[in-house]
Amino acid sequence: MALLAAVAGCGVPPEVEVACSDLQQTFTDELFTPVISKTCVSCHNPDGVAQATRMVYPVGITAAEAYPIFRKMAQVKSQGEPLVLLKPSGQMSHAGGTVFAKDSMTYAQFESVVSGMSRCGTQ
Repeated sequence: MALLAAVAGCGVPPEVEVACSDLQQTFTDELFTPVISKTCVSCHNPDGVAQATRMVYPVGITAAEAYPIFRKMAQVKSQGEPLVLLKPSGQMSHAGGTVFAKDSMTYAQFESVVSGMSRCGTQ
């Protein structure tokens, strides 16, 4: 199994690797609806605590509108790791605190989408 995970690329096990054609729907179903729209946007909005950050979602944003914002932020890295993984998982300072643990299913879902965005480009 470890060999399969290594072959799949980016450390994401093949069973959670997202096909490029499914990337936006997976973002909507697994990241935006349960986490981003309910937790992140409460601070990452034009009037929120995180209004001066690089990740700001307009009030009332839809998943389709949030996707390119998240995709752009998924490219921003610190020491080779995407900030959208480091900050909410508590591996880097985040004013919102830890949103999900690195060993959680939510982290795996975020990592899978971020990996897919890197692998698939602008799809």
